[in-house]
Amino acid sequence: MVRRDLFKGTAKYYARYRPGYPRAFFADVVKKFSISRKERLLDLGCGTGQLAIPLAPYFEKVIAMDPEPEMLQEGKRQAKRAKAKNIQWVRGDSETLSRRMRRFKLVVMGRSFHWMDRDKVLKKLYRMIESGGGIIIVAEHDVIPATKIRWKKSVKKVIQKYLGEERRAGSGVYKKQEERHQAVIARSLFKESKILNYRATRTWTIPKILGHLYSTSFSSKAVLGKNRRSFEKDLKRALLVLNPKGKFIEQVNVEAIYIWR
Repeated sequence: MVRRDLFKGTAKYYARYRPGYPRAFFADVVKKFSISRKERLLDLGCGTGQLAIPLAPYFEKVIAMDPEPEMLQEGKRQAKRAKAKNIQWVRGDSETLSRRMRRFKLVVMGRSFHWMDRDKVLKKLYRMIESGGGIIIVAEHDVIPATKIRWKKSVKKVIQKYLGEERRAGSGVYKKQEERHQAVIARSLFKESKILNYRATRTWTIPKILGHLYSTSFSSKAVLGKNRRSFEKDLKRALLVLNPKGKFIEQVNVEAIYIWR
């Protein structure tokens, strides 16, 4: 069962502080699936539209689906600002997928597939995707392991001081799925897949780091509760020791798994 409180209260932070995706990635999406602006797109676990909104100009219709109403409301606001008028925002998740939704040329999932029953989802999606269409699963990985980056180690230490050693996930704890996405895809009905990687460099300030943390399931304001103010003070203090200017660099690898039907 999908927990409904994973991202409670995070929407405005999600929209503002979650990094977008590289331009080269969006160009590849259109090219590799020969998008003609006459097809339908499903963004499953859409958040506030980090994929749905930039991709909307290339499709006739976009369905942006998420279980959190606050995410959908914020997504609508962001879409209005971007003048993306062809997006329908729908409350739902991987368990509510149905062939009654009609077929899609493409399904995208950004930072969401790991929350799902992956085998079950791929089986459902195979029946919902047009021949020649497919799925794109996007995730991010540190180029240098976070355990070797001083500022990230300091952030983790402060989080664990307030929330314990186990990684939180809303009102519960996060249980990492040990099996890689590629292994799950390999035993699915989808037989062709390819991984492309996109490098990105990001500069973080302390307000941006805090905003990003408040956009997550593991250190949102709801999870921190009454300890939030103390958490902020300790985090700022720990980071300023490392860099009095409060700026930090991150090298990330955006991994996109392209899957064809």
